[in-house]
Amino acid sequence: MTDFAHEGLDLQVQQSGSATVVAMRGSLGMIDVESVQEQLRRLVGQPEAVVVLDMSDLHFIGADGLDMLLVSRGLSRVQHGQIRLVNPSGEIRRILELTRLDKVFGIYASVGDALGA
Repeated sequence: MTDFAHEGLDLQVQQSGSATVVAMRGSLGMIDVESVQEQLRRLVGQPEAVVVLDMSDLHFIGADGLDMLLVSRGLSRVQHGQIRLVNPSGEIRRILELTRLDKVFGIYASVGDALGA
């Protein structure tokens, strides 16, 4: 397991079979986006990588964070991989719906559901 912590964000990364689960806790603001993007770039850069972003404990995501998700998705698709989102909180789910990103990403109720998809 790899941990990354910054002022408002804590990431815990662990392997689950052939997938990588990234638990995101706190707030993903402009300060953290570059560091998180670098982490995700390494993960999605592998052929056919499946990255599960557990957003259950993520309380805020800014515009830079949404852009980071889209960039990561694009990198993942080049490698024939996937990014799956898990249980975004009510406010984050609303943002995903307003930006129509809920149509772009697979959103699952639990990590188990995302791993089994």
